[in-house]
Amino acid sequence: MDKSVCNKCGKEFESKEALDMHTESKHPESYKKPLLSKGNKKKIIRYVIIFIFVLLVAGFLYWRLTPPKNAPRIYIEPSTFNFGPVSQANGVVSTIIKITNTGNEGLIINNMDTSCGCTSASIVY
Repeated sequence: MDKSVCNKCGKEFESKEALDMHTESKHPESYKKPLLSKGNKKKIIRYVIIFIFVLLVAGFLYWRLTPPKNAPRIYIEPSTFNFGPVSQANGVVSTIIKITNTGNEGLIINNMDTSCGCTSASIVY
């Protein structure tokens, strides 16, 4: 059996594995682990799986959040409106807001909510 000798300190070892263990612990500056060692292979495979999973999730979200080319598109003018303080004693206040469908399909408005339970909103077409 061939004996292995440490290049740094000259110590003899019975096997290559024993020399590698000695070199790694006693002379870490000269020991380089191979990139695809058993432990590194597992880490690389984990990172690749995570990366592929993140790409799939990002692709799915992009696909779900991108509207179809012929989708209806709502345009509201003015985009915001504030009545300011409104007295309940003085009654109803109203304004006109222009709603336009700039898309190629029919626009359907199912629900309208207000920011306060004491108000209501309606569309007159």
